[in-house]
Amino acid sequence: MSDNINDDHKANNLVTSNITTVDLAGDLQFKNILGYNHLVSSDGDDADGSPYGILGTSPGDTYGIFKTLEQFSEEPQFVGKALGDQLSFVTGLYYSYQKLNDRDETSFLDLSPLPVPLTVQHADTINRDASYAGYGQGTYDLSRVTGVGGLSATAGIRYTKEEVSLTQLPSSTSYDLPAPFENYLSKNFDKVSWQIGVQEQLNNDLLLYVVSRRSFRSGGFNSTAPPIPGFGNEGGAGFDAETATDVELGAKYQASLFGLPTRLNVAVYDESITGIQRAAYTVVAGQIAAVTTNVPKTRVSGLEFESQINPTSWLRLGTNFTYTDAKFTSNQVTLPGPPQITVGFGPYPDTPAWSGTVFSEATLPVTADMAVAVRGELYDQTKIYYSSTFNTLTPDTAISGYAVANFRVGLEDRKAGWSVAANVKNAFNRVYYVGGLAAINVITTNAVIPADPRTFVVTLRYNF
Repeated sequence: MSDNINDDHKANNLVTSNITTVDLAGDLQFKNILGYNHLVSSDGDDADGSPYGILGTSPGDTYGIFKTLEQFSEEPQFVGKALGDQLSFVTGLYYSYQKLNDRDETSFLDLSPLPVPLTVQHADTINRDASYAGYGQGTYDLSRVTGVGGLSATAGIRYTKEEVSLTQLPSSTSYDLPAPFENYLSKNFDKVSWQIGVQEQLNNDLLLYVVSRRSFRSGGFNSTAPPIPGFGNEGGAGFDAETATDVELGAKYQASLFGLPTRLNVAVYDESITGIQRAAYTVVAGQIAAVTTNVPKTRVSGLEFESQINPTSWLRLGTNFTYTDAKFTSNQVTLPGPPQITVGFGPYPDTPAWSGTVFSEATLPVTADMAVAVRGELYDQTKIYYSSTFNTLTPDTAISGYAVANFRVGLEDRKAGWSVAANVKNAFNRVYYVGGLAAINVITTNAVIPADPRTFVVTLRYNF
């Protein structure tokens, strides 16, 4: 079957940045990082993935998805060394402002040419987010204090305050609704993030480390939900911040193993997340809404491994794989209404238990300055779920695992500064899926997203 609406994307994006560095006295340096981004985009989306007008948006018609985003950021910082070069540090301030005009006009149950009234839902909002932060981080060489060569400790702290607001514009379906709805919602979020760790450079070949971090993601408002004050579990349009705390233990090795140049990296980690932000499709006050909400507690543990070896000067072999055990450990969430409903989130979405890549790359000289490189890789992963509420709201959202092969041939002249490369992705034209839209509870359908078919890309580059 074919879609009745083309999935397309058009955008104009202006990105500018400036980094100014000034050397001050001694080992002290001042750095200023300035950024500006302006984006205008339009999208079409056949959400139901069928030839019928169940749910979709199209910028070619009177409805569609239109976004205008403006971002500005400013970050002055000092970088330097102190205490006889034993302490390396960075400290600074950060400010950013973002304004997003988000117009999402979606049609439901378009039964043309039947004379059935077309239902169009308008979400026309302005989202503002101002962020203020101050931070400092330093690494202290403990070799002289402890007598253990290569031993150092790192500690850092950051305070962040976010001011978030959502404004309904007159063309929005939710504009000027009676109480408890409001045209303007705002909320402040502030958290302290930190990092502390110890690393030991045992020798020139091996580094051991242990590190613990805490970070947070700001909360906000669901622009497609009716604008009611409060968080989702209170019947409101807001969602709270999420906080993550982890501990990681790892080793990095780069030397000669059995006479062959070798690199090995391994890390194990455990992460606890409070209030992780996850989305669910539901009906809120008669409107279909993609609602971001907070799942109380989540735990993610895993293992990451990477290796590379050079059997000869012209051949490189490598592999990397990841094991992830992710689950919601406290999963009951109340979604806004009316009527409010309580659902259990799980299993954890979009995360395969196992994934990994094996590759080989041969680089052969053509002339003294020119070389040809040939690379082949195979990626494989186990199944995933594309819904956070598989067990309750959205059944049948599992995607099978898959394996895909990619190849690359490149020719480079290092002295002349040019290179040309030909890539083929999904070389054997496998049909597989990489995600989906789980909306069966509101429009009676789920849709999966197919990966790109076999794709050829040619890249030319010249350095001047």
